[in-house]
Amino acid sequence: MATPEKVIGYEFYRNFFADARSRRVFRNGKPLSDPLTAKEFEVLEFFLKRPKEVIARQSVEPLQMPAAGRSPIDNYLSKIAKKIGVARNELFLLVREIGFSLVANVRPIFASDLERAGDLFKASELHFNTHTVRSMRDSLRQSLLALKINPHGLPEAHVTAAFDYINLSLAAYSAEPPREAIPEARQHAKDAFKKDPRSSRALGLLGLISLIYDYDWPKAKEQLEGALGIDPNDSATLLSYAHYLIGARRPKDAVKAVEKAARIAPTDLIIHASAGWIHLLAGDVNGAIELGENTVRDFYSGFAPGHVMLGWAYEAAGRFEPALKEYMLSLENEYMPAALAALGHLEAKLGNRQRAEQALDELNELYNQGAISYVPGYAKALIFAGLNDINRCLDSLEEAYDQHCDWLIHLEVERRWDPVRDSDRFEKLVQMVGIPTGTERPNLRRSSD
Repeated sequence: MATPEKVIGYEFYRNFFADARSRRVFRNGKPLSDPLTAKEFEVLEFFLKRPKEVIARQSVEPLQMPAAGRSPIDNYLSKIAKKIGVARNELFLLVREIGFSLVANVRPIFASDLERAGDLFKASELHFNTHTVRSMRDSLRQSLLALKINPHGLPEAHVTAAFDYINLSLAAYSAEPPREAIPEARQHAKDAFKKDPRSSRALGLLGLISLIYDYDWPKAKEQLEGALGIDPNDSATLLSYAHYLIGARRPKDAVKAVEKAARIAPTDLIIHASAGWIHLLAGDVNGAIELGENTVRDFYSGFAPGHVMLGWAYEAAGRFEPALKEYMLSLENEYMPAALAALGHLEAKLGNRQRAEQALDELNELYNQGAISYVPGYAKALIFAGLNDINRCLDSLEEAYDQHCDWLIHLEVERRWDPVRDSDRFEKLVQMVGIPTGTERPNLRRSSD
């Protein structure tokens, strides 16, 4: 005969979990403020093993029946219900002249469940690191399934799910509307932090959301620096902090943060590729090209975000043919709005109006086909900036603000906005995004290149 599976706990009633290993009861992942005594837990576990059965008062094994007098079971069940925070009859039905029955639904949690959930979580992290829409959807599905199987012991699965929701909603992919995805991401980050208050990644995620969705720079700074106070080597938070620093016009600090992140996590594709991007926004075009070439030539060839970021650096250096090639390589690997916008912008700058307008048409077609959930205003604005269509560029940037576009945090350090930088509407948008004044500022005004 097969060995019976080991039960490690029980889910019951309204998001309660009785952990048979620690002998504690949790509600929504948090232990009860007034914990059950050892004997109270034994009584509860006795009933959890026998849901819906009618148990005679004298048959509750953890309690010894007194030689005379009333059974203590009534008192124990009342105390258990009170500590859990429900009325006794919500959990335990009194069957007159017999005893009690646990009326709540119960689901035993087995050790094998935890193993399967752990395996799903590992797969979700692997898929997330690939950074395609399909892989991130797979990662999200696996993270949510892992949490369904083991909702109490995998706070990091909440973190991965939150990252999936955030990245799918970014303007680069536009796979999910930010107004729908970001609240989900925020809740998962809060759940992770609730279960593990020492989770720097969870607090860092909350800081990232404050930055790119709420545009609440002071809160983002507090949360990101708080996360790094917990773990100064948290590479994901270091990348988010680098984006905060570069947006706040602190380029030297931003470069230090992203370079540290890349050293800590050299196999994290998006961190590796983003090092060149942060150098570019800091005004170090040659450094951005060197790092970008290092990413897509020596390490992660075919990584679509890496190719488009290298294209941005080539374009900033006036090397337009290599830039066009990188944008096309990016599109070959993942047909995403970021590369389409970059391609349309550069074609417009080169005077190829028809090709620029074709990129706009393709963005709309992706939406009509359901490949993206919204047409990012930021992407349209880039193409209009290349066409020197000032009003439509500003209209689209304002639309991006309404969409809670993540890239707006770079308004002050993104060279491609030079055609509209002196506009009052652009300045007002910068103020609406709440970008703080930094101590350093790269030379971003219009230049001869």
